[in-house]
Amino acid sequence: MLASLWGLIFSLSFILFGQELVFSLAPTSFPLLSLSFHIDLLAGFFVFIISLISIFCSLYGLGYLTHFYKK
Repeated sequence: MLASLWGLIFSLSFILFGQELVFSLAPTSFPLLSLSFHIDLLAGFFVFIISLISIFCSLYGLGYLTHFYKK
C-alpha cells in the first residue's frame, strides 16, 4: 500500500507541474547496454491510474482478510 501511495504522489507531481524526469545510469562494461528512464505527462498519467487501482485492491484485500482473522 505504501508503494501505491508513493506512486500516486510521484505521478501527481508530474501531472500537476508538467515536468519530465530523465534518468540514465552511467555506461556499463557491455557495449550496447544502457539503462535510462524518461517519464513524461502521459507516463505519469498511467502511473497514477495503476497506483489508484492498486490502492483500491489493497484496501479490498485488507477488508477481505478480516473475515479470516475472526475465525
